[in-house]
Amino acid sequence: MPAKRSLVNPHILSDPRDEARALVVRRIFATAAAAFACGAALVASADTEPLLRAGLGLANALIAGLAMVAMRWRNRRAEGALLVVCAGGLVIIAATAMLNGWGLNTPAMGFLPIMSLMLGAMIGARVGVLVALVGAALVLGMAWAEQMQWIAGASALVDMSLPRRLTTHVMLLAVGLAGGLLVAGVVRHYMRGSDDRERRFVGLLGIAVDTYWELDEHFTTTRVWLRDANNRFVPLGQPMKAPWDQPEWVYDPAVLVAHRADIAAHRPFRDLRAQYRRPDGSIRHELVSGEPRFDATGKFLGYWGVTRNVTADVDLHQAMQATQQRYRELFELSPMALVIHRDWRVLDANAAALAMFGYPDLAAMQGTDLLDTLKPADREIARARLSSVQSGERLQPNTYRAVMPDGRRLTLRVSGTCIEREGAPTLLSIYDDITELVDAQEALRRSEATLSTLVTTSPDMITLTEV
Repeated sequence: MPAKRSLVNPHILSDPRDEARALVVRRIFATAAAAFACGAALVASADTEPLLRAGLGLANALIAGLAMVAMRWRNRRAEGALLVVCAGGLVIIAATAMLNGWGLNTPAMGFLPIMSLMLGAMIGARVGVLVALVGAALVLGMAWAEQMQWIAGASALVDMSLPRRLTTHVMLLAVGLAGGLLVAGVVRHYMRGSDDRERRFVGLLGIAVDTYWELDEHFTTTRVWLRDANNRFVPLGQPMKAPWDQPEWVYDPAVLVAHRADIAAHRPFRDLRAQYRRPDGSIRHELVSGEPRFDATGKFLGYWGVTRNVTADVDLHQAMQATQQRYRELFELSPMALVIHRDWRVLDANAAALAMFGYPDLAAMQGTDLLDTLKPADREIARARLSSVQSGERLQPNTYRAVMPDGRRLTLRVSGTCIEREGAPTLLSIYDDITELVDAQEALRRSEATLSTLVTTSPDMITLTEV
């Protein structure tokens, strides 16, 4: 079955074996067509009986024509035609040798080893062995016929003209040369395919990793190749000791013990974290992966693998952690009550919020519905404000009257903004307890109203003076 190719670029990851196989079949058919066409011409010019000459010439011409047509065929159809051409060639060689009485002495016998060689090397060992066995049977049969004096054998060659013998040997040399060129062409094709795949592999490897390394079977010597600016890997000087024997490499002790156990057991490992201390004291963070190597007999040859410099990723991660830690500290230490919620369900809250809402700890407050503390009229206002903040607006402060779980009645000024938490939109609400302020303002308003009423309704004169 032909190898699958990319739908974007048909030349990406193509299998060179399929291309080589098609090339071989075409060239074998071309060689066969030329050889049988020459055979037909040679038979036509031979001084033999007309019927024999016509039969052998027609057979050569038919095989030559089939080979020319089959040059355009592919896959099973081409393989079937190749078997027909091979079988036809064997039959023609045997018929020529037997009908002319030449037996083993026919010059065409030289085509048998060439045919077995070409088909075995180019198509497959089974085809080569099959052709060799059939050729051996023909040789034994003709030897038996000559032994039993059914055919004349060598004495019949007296009637073969010198030009015909010369032409036959030239054809043998030409077919042998064609076979050699065919083998050379296939080798070059495979080498080009191998080089192309190696370039692709090295290029992709250079994109993905920074270092390629090999460790010997005794775990004592490491060879390293570094990636250069062109994504090619250049050997790094002399071989070095195993990484754990180099003081520049730093491992977590527990991780190193487990890693040495994996190495001893010849197990692959992935993304082993290691640190390399540079001469200036800075740290380079690496992810190391490797697999054991074995030869064809299963003998352990060591390890090979790659490393990837993840210093930038580690630095970024550490910076993000430090930033998150600072924000967490600000969140916890803020005197304002801060609550993070989604759909009014509490996800997180700081100590000031826990104290305001009357919860002993965060676990008790998580999952509670903040709307339960608001009066029904304020709940509708809060829902409408939540819809606006989810569309990207920032909540302006608004005042709510709330009843806490412990029965306390508070007046709260609430503002908020939309943040992202765990990949989903979340609301950060800021609560300010203004109960005392509102109560003081209400008391002042009542005092002013009482004084105004008193001044208005009193029958006496009331004078206000500044002291």
